[in-house]
Amino acid sequence: MVEPNWWEVGFRDQENRLDRPFPGYGLWVPAKIEFDKKRERLLWWWQGSPGLSEHDRLVDVPDDLLGRFVDLGGDGEPTAEEVLALAAAVGPLDIWDAAPAEEWKAFRAKLPRGCFCGEPISTWGYFVQAMHSALQIAACLKLGTMPKANEWRSLGVRIKPPASSGEAMSLLTDVINQWLRMTGVGPAFVWDPTAEVKPAKTPTLYMDAGSVLGFLALQLAQVVAGIKGWGSCITCGRLFAVLSRRRTDRCAKCAKLERWRRASARYSKTHPVEHSRKAKAHAKASRKSRR
Repeated sequence: MVEPNWWEVGFRDQENRLDRPFPGYGLWVPAKIEFDKKRERLLWWWQGSPGLSEHDRLVDVPDDLLGRFVDLGGDGEPTAEEVLALAAAVGPLDIWDAAPAEEWKAFRAKLPRGCFCGEPISTWGYFVQAMHSALQIAACLKLGTMPKANEWRSLGVRIKPPASSGEAMSLLTDVINQWLRMTGVGPAFVWDPTAEVKPAKTPTLYMDAGSVLGFLALQLAQVVAGIKGWGSCITCGRLFAVLSRRRTDRCAKCAKLERWRRASARYSKTHPVEHSRKAKAHAKASRKSRR
């Protein structure tokens, strides 16, 4: 789905991508995932929980996950083939039924015992349209126009559409926060010396979304907030939001202090006597203030 105003507000880049890098641990993809044509749902299997089976795959969260998701189906409903292809690459949304029906016997017979789950294709269609509408509503508000009523209906809002931009911003905020809370997005700690994944072998703090839907909600929030990615400050260690494509390894506070330090070093080289006099005066004033 191509929306011209997404370029105007900076959601998409010049290559028509919704890339938003994210420092997540990764996504577990089931050992086996199929499409049940009769009931139009995805079927998959976990051996107890994600990652316990040697056939489960841990994949990196794609930077363009949100873009690939909202583009499913083009201007119509996403097809089963499109959904299955993306689910096989990154995993299901994780909006599933825990208790398998009797009709799943053919699928279950192919696999050992475990947790058999299913997810309707219609669930994917709903969230594709809902997240597309959330982006469209946010783009309209950033451009100073009111979103259309059908965008709110696609978002799942069943009340009367907001009458003012302030009400619209508040309602969109509630919807996005609901998705973030529903999927359990939050910080997580991992330290597993036996893990095959390198970051897990050392104590690591990262942002965990838990599922594809969680990472989609988080990338959506990043897009609307204008955050291009996340970084860890090499000076203070804080996690900070990157607001531009320019490479940076320090938070805003430490970056400002580093610029001042470098400027001071350059000044001391070009004005050594004056710099020394000012440094002595500053040290003397500091001693007096401590008395």
